[in-house]
Amino acid sequence: MKRIFIFSLFAFFCLTVHSQTTTVTNPGVVQAIMVIDTLHFQNLSQVKQEIGYPKAAEDNNVQGKVDYFVTFDETGKAIDFNILSIAHQILSEAIEQKIMHLKIEPWKLDSKPSKVIGRVSFEFKL
Repeated sequence: MKRIFIFSLFAFFCLTVHSQTTTVTNPGVVQAIMVIDTLHFQNLSQVKQEIGYPKAAEDNNVQGKVDYFVTFDETGKAIDFNILSIAHQILSEAIEQKIMHLKIEPWKLDSKPSKVIGRVSFEFKL
């Protein structure tokens, strides 16, 4: 229930806030730090290279964009993800095999490492 509430709240902010940091605090709910388009990835290009262009997508002329919300822990390691939008299931399946390899520079709040949720996009073009 906590995860659904935080994700729903994050989705609301994504529709109304762009490239800003927002802190949401609610008694009884884990604090969530929401960041959109401002994360510093350490290995995004490497992960995209590992994903490559899925053979099944290429064979079926499938292309498009897949967006995720990825949760990173205090060390910058990906610990969870949710699909925001998807062009085709073949594309998301390929991404989901590698998305947990993502790393960011640890996010800090008041000079302390903090969990963060960021938006990550993958685009496939033939």
